[in-house]
Amino acid sequence: MHIKCYKSNFFFIVSNNLGKVVFIKNSGGLGFHNMKKRGVEALSGLLETCFKEISFLKQNYFFFKTEGLQSNVLKAVHKQLFFFLTKNNITLIGLKNVCKISHNGCRRKK
Repeated sequence: MHIKCYKSNFFFIVSNNLGKVVFIKNSGGLGFHNMKKRGVEALSGLLETCFKEISFLKQNYFFFKTEGLQSNVLKAVHKQLFFFLTKNNITLIGLKNVCKISHNGCRRKK
């Protein structure tokens, strides 16, 4: 499972262990508009619809990867993720956060 966070939308991508994409969902496709696409309601609705589709795959273990999330949004994502994982009896193999935001030491000195 891979969740991407852009300035205006959440994307949830599920692929198999060979890298083939099984399905893609986004918060705009669920009917959320404008700033509501980045809200907690959009995230929980997106996770809920994705876990419904995941239940049809008959898989009980997943690796979760987040990309482009700030620390305050990341906490909300983890909270919602662990809630839905325990609710649906799914085992989490690993969790990876890909942060492309530059940190101290990455900028050139003036």
